[in-house]
Order: sequence, then structure tokens, then C-alpha cells
Amino acid sequence: QDSGLPGTYINQVVEGPHHNLWLAINGGLARWNRTTDGFTVYRHDPRDTDSLGSDEVNAVSIDARGRIWIGTTEAGVDVLDPRTGRFEHLRHDPARPGSLSSNHVNALMRDRAGNLWVGTDQGLDELEAGRRTFRHFHHVSGDRGTLSSNDVWQVLEDSSGSIWVATDGGGLD
Repeated sequence: QDSGLPGTYINQVVEGPHHNLWLAINGGLARWNRTTDGFTVYRHDPRDTDSLGSDEVNAVSIDARGRIWIGTTEAGVDVLDPRTGRFEHLRHDPARPGSLSSNHVNALMRDRAGNLWVGTDQGLDELEAGRRTFRHFHHVSGDRGTLSSNDVWQVLEDSSGSIWVATDGGGLD
């Protein structure tokens, strides 16, 4: 049976406003609408710069304004404004130190202050609410006060407000 989804491998599901579900899929982004019991699919269109940046979607998060933040394998972070259906693209730019560390995004997590934490294959980035530049956290060999690995797979805020980072090959920070 065809589900209407753009792929079969679902990386993450989050609940949004009006109890709709947002699915990060290897094949695009999908929104399941409880009212219509149907899917709206967002995919990359190389002819449309306002479309999803990549169909390889790993993570999704929703901010207090209802915007959908999408982490992709090759195109950084996209921000969807559901009212307009347009995507804003946040990318790594070697000429801008405050840009995203890498366009390979594995995880997104919004903390209780509204800050966005982005797990990449080049470390952990924090985008403070209302800001447009990222703060970077990286592994430094021999420094136990840094990330144990730059390959960040998951980020979690616990009940005391501490940020936990799961890395590939480095463990839990």
C-alpha cells in the first residue's frame, strides 16, 4: 500500500501545532495533517531556490513561532515558514566564522530558552534565539573539556537544563 510518503526510512517524527506530525525522511520532509488524514510532502526542486535544500532529511524541530527547522545530510539547515511554504537556507560558509560548522546535519534540538542546537559531522553548533550566527563546540585533541568527537549524532536537554551530546566514537558528553 502506498502511504504517500517520499521514502521508507523515517529518521525523526515531531508533533507540531494542531497535533500535525512532521517526519524527517530519506526522501524529503512530510507533514501529516490530522484533520485531512493526509500527507503534504516537501522535496528539493533544483529549479526553485525556495524549496527544500535536500531530500536527505535527518532531523526536524519546531520553534515557538511555528517555523519548522530541518537538518539535512548535504544542505545544512532549512527553515520552513508554514504560512508561505518557503524555505530559508542556513549553510556552512568558510568565509563566515559564524555560519554553520558543516552542511552535514545529524541532529537538531531546541532547548527551553529557545536556542537551537545542531549536531553535525564537524561538531556541535548553538544558535541562540533571535540571533543569526552560530557558536561552535569542537573536539580538541588532549582537551577533556571539549567534545569527545566532532561527529555529533544526538543532543538532549535534561530536566536540570544540562545539554547532553551523543557522539560517534567518542561517547556521551
